[in-house]
Amino acid sequence: LAKLEEMSGLAYTELVEMSSLARACAKDFGLIVAARKQHLDLSLPDEAPPPSDCGAVRVFVPDGDREARGWFDAVRRALPEIPMQEAGQAAESRLVLSLSATEELWPQGIAEGTAAGRAVITPWIGQAEELVLEGVSGFLSAPGDVASLISHVRYLWNETGEADRMG
Repeated sequence: LAKLEEMSGLAYTELVEMSSLARACAKDFGLIVAARKQHLDLSLPDEAPPPSDCGAVRVFVPDGDREARGWFDAVRRALPEIPMQEAGQAAESRLVLSLSATEELWPQGIAEGTAAGRAVITPWIGQAEELVLEGVSGFLSAPGDVASLISHVRYLWNETGEADRMG
């Protein structure tokens, strides 16, 4: 908890790798819970393999979002050589393509991708601009800019070092 308190006192925003922070704080949380005579089953996932060792793009499209579905279909047609999956864990993918034509209260694809340490490509709708740092944790595209989505997917697929760095 002291680590979290230290971070909250910073006068500027700093990127924090959350899984490392969670691992560092897990013992402290366990001690506090035990001292309160409460029970906590805290388990953290094993380290995911680096993106370059994974073999597909994990795609998230909200159910019923016809516009975003159209964007995905266009990307898939333009990049038939790149495997894309709409099922499975983000941690098992090389990168994440999270598409939504409307603002989502909780953008699941972005959340799962960043939690798994994967680069995320998404339109800049809603919270996307706050959750994905352009060129740092992924890429943002204008809503409906399929050419940009294709370019970003192709780039991160071919430049595995960049996908690893962003993840």
